Amino acid sequence: MFEFLSFRKPVASSAPCVRGLASRTVLCGTIAMTVCTVTPAPAQPFCDDVAALNDEFDDTTTLTAWTNETVVDDWPSQISILDVDTTAPGALYVEPEVSTWFQDYRGVYLYKEVTGSFSVTSRVQAAGLSSDVPTSNFSLAGIMIRTPRHEAPGEWTPLQENWLFITTGTGNSPGTAQIETKNTVDGISVLKLTPGAIGWVDLRIDRTGDTYELYRRFEGEDWELARTIVRDDLPETVQVGMIAYTDWSSVSGYPGGAEEFNQVLVTSPPGNRDLIAQFDYVRFSRPTEGVEYAPTDYDHNGSIDLDDWSYLEQCLTGPGAAYTDPCCERADSDGDGDADLVDATALLLAFGA
Repeated sequence: MFEFLSFRKPVASSAPCVRGLASRTVLCGTIAMTVCTVTPAPAQPFCDDVAALNDEFDDTTTLTAWTNETVVDDWPSQISILDVDTTAPGALYVEPEVSTWFQDYRGVYLYKEVTGSFSVTSRVQAAGLSSDVPTSNFSLAGIMIRTPRHEAPGEWTPLQENWLFITTGTGNSPGTAQIETKNTVDGISVLKLTPGAIGWVDLRIDRTGDTYELYRRFEGEDWELARTIVRDDLPETVQVGMIAYTDWSSVSGYPGGAEEFNQVLVTSPPGNRDLIAQFDYVRFSRPTEGVEYAPTDYDHNGSIDLDDWSYLEQCLTGPGAAYTDPCCERADSDGDGDADLVDATALLLAFGA
C-alpha cells in the first residue's frame, strides 16, 4: 500500500529511467517521484484473488469462513443439521427445516462476499431423507448471488429481496429430478424448471458485468447454459454462496405470509422436510475467456480501485527491468515488459477518470 507520494521539481537529467531501490525514488526523464510504503509488498502478486475463497470441505474448521445469513441478522435458524467433513467426509452436509427462497421468503444461506466479475462453481447433491430424490415439493440446493441485506426481524420491510440462483433437486414434481433457476427483483420471483439428474450435479454462475450466465452439468456431460439473466441493479459487491430449502407446501400454508413465516421455525412434523444437501466444493475464479478488462484493471476484478494500486506495487520493477512473475503482465499497461512510472501514471489517470 502507498502511504504517500511526493513529487519534486524537474531535475536536469536526460538519462534513461532508473529506480533507486534504497530510497524507492522513481526517476523518469526529468520527473521524479518518491514512493514510500508502510508495509513490505508480498513476495508475489495475486493473479486470482478470489481463489482464496475456495472451499474443498475437507477441513471441519472452514465452516466458520462462511457467513450464516440467519445468524448475522438474528433470524430463526432453519437448519436441522450442518457440518463439514463430518456426516459426509469431504463435503458440507446440511439438512434444512421447512423453508424456501421465493419472493420475500428466506431459507438456508451460507455466503461470502465477492466484488466484480467472477465465476462460482459447485458440485451439489440433493437427495431425500430416504430416497435418491426429495419427495416434498420444491426441495433443492445450489448456489445463489444476492444483494447484501442486513435487517433484523423488527426492521424487516417487504419487497426488498434481490437475488438469482441455480439449484438441483425437485420442484413441482416431487420425486422427479429437476433444475430450478430463479430471478427475484424487489421481492418478485420468476422461476424456471427443467429436467434434472439424480446424484451429483455441477452448477456454475458466471458474472460478467451486469450479465449472469447460469450453467448445469450432469455426470459425463458438458456444461449446458440453463439461463441468462441481466441485472444492472445488483451492486459491485454481492453475497455468493450455498442455499438449501424444502417443503413448499408447508411454507405456503403458513398464515401471515413471508413476514410471519421468516420469524418462526416450522419443524417436521407438522412440516414434511425432505432434503439432504451435500456440497463437494465451492470454487471461485475470475472469468478470462471472452472478457475484456480495462488496461489498468490490474487485478481483473472488473473495476479500477485501490486494489489495483496494491497489485501494481507488488510488480514495480522500474523502466527496462523485466518482471519475472507472469502475473505482472497485467500491471504492464503499455506492454513494454516492465512495470514502472508509465504504468503508475496510466492507473492514476484512469483512477481519476
